[in-house]
Amino acid sequence: MPRVAAMTAAADVPILEVAEALGLPLKKVGDASYTRCPNSACGDDEGDPHCQLGGAKNCGHCYKCGWAGGPVGLVMAVRGCGAREAHEWLRTTFGLKRGNCSGRQDTDGLTELARRRGWTTEALKALECMSENGTVIFPMFDAKGNKVGSKLRRADGGRFRVGEELVKSKTKRRSKHGLFYAKPLPGDGVVGFTEGEADTAAALSAGLEAVVGTAGAGVGRLAREAAQRLLGGRDVIMFPHGDPPGTKWLDEMGEALNNAQCRVRYVPADPKNDLDDRLKLGNGKPKAEILQELMDSAVEWRQQAHAVGQFLVDGTFIPRKLALTIAGAHALTFGYDPDTGAGRLMQYDNGVWRPAIDLDVICQQHLGDAVRRNRVAETLDALKREVPRRPWIEWNAERCLVNCLSGIIDPVTMKLGPHDPGLFSTFQIPVEFNTEVDTGLWDRFLEQVLFNDCQDLIRHVLGWLISASLKADKFTVWIGPENKGKTTLLEGFLEMLGERNWAHLPLQDLTDNRFAGAQLENKLAGCFDDIDSVPMKTASILSIWFCRLHNR
Repeated sequence: MPRVAAMTAAADVPILEVAEALGLPLKKVGDASYTRCPNSACGDDEGDPHCQLGGAKNCGHCYKCGWAGGPVGLVMAVRGCGAREAHEWLRTTFGLKRGNCSGRQDTDGLTELARRRGWTTEALKALECMSENGTVIFPMFDAKGNKVGSKLRRADGGRFRVGEELVKSKTKRRSKHGLFYAKPLPGDGVVGFTEGEADTAAALSAGLEAVVGTAGAGVGRLAREAAQRLLGGRDVIMFPHGDPPGTKWLDEMGEALNNAQCRVRYVPADPKNDLDDRLKLGNGKPKAEILQELMDSAVEWRQQAHAVGQFLVDGTFIPRKLALTIAGAHALTFGYDPDTGAGRLMQYDNGVWRPAIDLDVICQQHLGDAVRRNRVAETLDALKREVPRRPWIEWNAERCLVNCLSGIIDPVTMKLGPHDPGLFSTFQIPVEFNTEVDTGLWDRFLEQVLFNDCQDLIRHVLGWLISASLKADKFTVWIGPENKGKTTLLEGFLEMLGERNWAHLPLQDLTDNRFAGAQLENKLAGCFDDIDSVPMKTASILSIWFCRLHNR
């Protein structure tokens, strides 16, 4: 029997050992292993095998037909059986425990959830979390430390079905809503107050010793009173979510803690990301440093929770006052066309300028129950007048530079510099810059699907696309028979560009529909499969278009 160390999950069995047990011949090419494709319709019978096995994801992928699958899928394809039979075969062949073929050991549940979410196992243990049958249990306590209920999360990051919805976490039956915290709670220093078990675990993992969390935005009487007893007189910093329930949570729990003689501050919410997400968006910066920066930005709760009055003069709402408050907390610029004056508000976030689409939510957070549609509209108009203005022609001035998650790359010197809002870059590819990465797999794939004299050209095309420069002045067409890797190559390009940076638009639409070109605004590329044989009315669009011609 092949050797598998402490393996209890079918998906965890090394796929190379599964292939050997199935009798598949393996061919070593460098660090990679290949075998004949298990897909009977592939026809991978002659020449070099095309199905690569292994890698960090423990899966197989055929570069000829596109088949892909893990250990279970490989067994199903080779033996021609269903998933149940494949799990049973893996269980008996590799000695897996019955009933655990689709999940990890209970003892591995905390480690697995921590790995998937970017938390530490120590933080989950400090919260007294437990794992049973692939589910991690987060206990909730009252002020005396008595357990009053639990919330559940799947160790593998999966979701629970609650009615017609799929949810990341759910409350255990007959549970009461208490508080998440590590016992004993430190007696001095700042206490972080979070909304939900995920933010609680994230703050503890980032090094904050005193963290207390509620079960979510809906806080019951028991949790409210427990928080007042547990934190009375303490210095508390709240981390609300950027949605209406989060605003309500900030208002209700801020008032409760203030009544308990706490000094209450809060970190201004991000409309898109909760605390757990914000700690992961530091582009390599330590989470402890990100958390400290957020805490340093905290403002007094009274200033926000009862902030409507500061925007009123003799009972009349003054939009400019709220506009200046928002402009002071967010990096905003108004981009516009000098000829027409038309434009939009842009916001700088994590190294790139993007349309500021959540300003109405931010207005609502400031106004609370006093929010009105006309007040939001007037504030947004005032913002356009108050923030710096910059004509569109001056945006992306350094078009040859490449903006990525790690910073700004100079493709001439291959030097990486920090993000700079002064570059006014509106494009960012969602990958990190790493000169040490092994490109062997990509190079071998290009060798398999392209002629030798085309490989460097394709690399140049990708280089043209990841920068905002328009100097290439090239129109590329990919031609070839079916199932020869064009789609896989195209998907690799688009994955590098990121879904924000390309548009899916038929080529003929640009000539037949004068409004279609609007979809290419602020895009690095346009792409479309299987171009129709209908002739284009004009070739003027070729200077802005990148596409693939399929089987022509």
